[in-house]
Amino acid sequence: MDILKKIWDDPVWSKVISAGILLLFSTIWFYFKSWWPFGRDKTQTSSVSNSSVSKIFIRENSARELQNHLHSYPPLQREAIIINSYIGRWVQWEGIVKNVSSFNVSGEKKFLVTVADDEYTLSTCSQLSLSIDWREKVENLRVDDFIIFEGKIDTILFGDVMLIDCNFEMGTQSNEGSGDQSEIESLE
Repeated sequence: MDILKKIWDDPVWSKVISAGILLLFSTIWFYFKSWWPFGRDKTQTSSVSNSSVSKIFIRENSARELQNHLHSYPPLQREAIIINSYIGRWVQWEGIVKNVSSFNVSGEKKFLVTVADDEYTLSTCSQLSLSIDWREKVENLRVDDFIIFEGKIDTILFGDVMLIDCNFEMGTQSNEGSGDQSEIESLE
């Protein structure tokens, strides 16, 4: 015990020990808050697409949350962060349909579904790019429908998150309790 007291009373070693303790606690904190670069992603199987393929999902729960996180970085660093941490990763979000349109890409017809996080948000949206195979489900979509969707991030530009390889299910939104809850309705 005398050795520890002697080391702690030493002006240099006491600072080294206290810095080590702070580093240990901050590392544990960042890891459990998923801010540590290696703890950011959640690997799981998809519940929307019923796929057994493992996908790496980002921790942000909405396009708005993702944009807020990105705006905490200096503008010139955002592009590198987007490319290294988000492009090619998956999201599983929910939101309200704001627009449904069709377009042609290299002679192939596609559908674009614009989804806002909530009924009041239009500045940050998710853009779901869907192939012609989705025609039947897309034709049933209406503005202000609540959907649960997943997709792979292709581009993050301004307030929009462009998603590819998308899938969605109709959902119901409930305002009971402390927050919004959603349930997947069967379309069969």
